[in-house]
Amino acid sequence: AALPCREGYTPEQALTDGEDYELFFALSPADAEHLAHLKTPVQVTCIGSLRAPEKDTFLPSGWQHFRA
Repeated sequence: AALPCREGYTPEQALTDGEDYELFFALSPADAEHLAHLKTPVQVTCIGSLRAPEKDTFLPSGWQHFRA
């Protein structure tokens, strides 16, 4: 049987290429400034900032993985 490959991919790449994920996280301004000066093995990009809502806002909860 043939391995499903994208055009230009080798069989080795088809066996070892997994899904790519990006990690989203929040830091305090001081920690973000510290991180900006560190040498990291991956690129870290600031995409915005968090702020308190102007009025009460309903935020639905996410999936409860460990709910009995």
